Amino acid sequence: MKKYFAFCLFFLLVLCIQALEQNVHDEFLDLCDEESLNLLEGNLSYKYHLTKAKILLEQIEVEIQKEKKESNIDAVNRLLSQKHITESQIELLQAAIDAAEKGKTESVFFRYIIFGFLGVFFITLFSLLGYTLILKYQLKDSQKLQESFLQILEKASFIQEEVAVESETGDIEVESTLDLKFFKNELAKLKKKRLDDVEFMDLKNLSIQCEMIGRRVDKATGRKNNAKNVADLVFKLSHELACSSYEALLYYCASLVFDVGFLHINQKVFTKAEINEEEKKEIRSHVDRGKEELVFIPEKYRAVFEVAVSLHHENNDGSGYPNGLTKKDIPLLARMIRVAETYIALVTRRNYRGIFDRDAAFLELKKESAKYDKDVLSALYRIL
Repeated sequence: MKKYFAFCLFFLLVLCIQALEQNVHDEFLDLCDEESLNLLEGNLSYKYHLTKAKILLEQIEVEIQKEKKESNIDAVNRLLSQKHITESQIELLQAAIDAAEKGKTESVFFRYIIFGFLGVFFITLFSLLGYTLILKYQLKDSQKLQESFLQILEKASFIQEEVAVESETGDIEVESTLDLKFFKNELAKLKKKRLDDVEFMDLKNLSIQCEMIGRRVDKATGRKNNAKNVADLVFKLSHELACSSYEALLYYCASLVFDVGFLHINQKVFTKAEINEEEKKEIRSHVDRGKEELVFIPEKYRAVFEVAVSLHHENNDGSGYPNGLTKKDIPLLARMIRVAETYIALVTRRNYRGIFDRDAAFLELKKESAKYDKDVLSALYRIL
């Protein structure tokens, strides 16, 4: 709304500038016309007297010739004197006419220079003013967006208590190709990190890259808008589960490319209603091959993206793949993607079944609730 107001204000300023320019232009034209009229009247007067003087000079010439024939010396001298005076008058009148014409040209030219300068000045001034107002409202909108992210910090104690309880349940050794302790440490750091302007822009730019890759994956698998739908749902779950603003936006980016490993799978598999064991094995390999596509991810975000790509098929009861992890060893991001991906798959058409509505999709999730994090399921029910 504020952007719209700023643009309207800028548009009104432009209209005011145009009206002012037209007014100034008309005033200049009036001044120029008035002076031009005066100069024109002066020129006409000079030219009239000049014409009369030239006619008089011709008459004097005729009289001189006449008096010479009659040998009237006194009359000839008197006429010669009048001739000289008339010639002087003609020279003065001609000079006055030339000066008036030159003055008219210079006066109009000078006024148009001033008019042009004033026009450029006012256009520049009001353009800068309008741009400043627009920029000001854009910055306010950006600040409000970040403030809305930071509001979820009030629920952070819930997440911290959950982590503390889990850490006291004892150590369970799990065979894994991933360094789970490293991932947990990296994810724990996110809770202490606030989203500043630079970080916000970094993640915003990263999200654009991730959306492009997500569309490539959807095209390869034939699932329209799947990556964006899952990422949007993970973002909402992050808010509902009291993640920090930094986590929420970073999890959104990672969820856009969680299935990036499918780019290495034969696309013909995705068009089949039924697949054999060999094809199942190939499809499952996407969680390992996806890491090959993460070279564009900055090092400081890499651990989070590897969680999204490698662990989103792990189940709470240990029945998932590739490592058969249980809840305490599955990062929250992977648990959210697991629920979000399953829900989106249920409510969208697949080549092997029809579409479920919201309630039917929740019933399906409830049937296999042991696979999913109950807190994430509860959050999903609240936000949908």
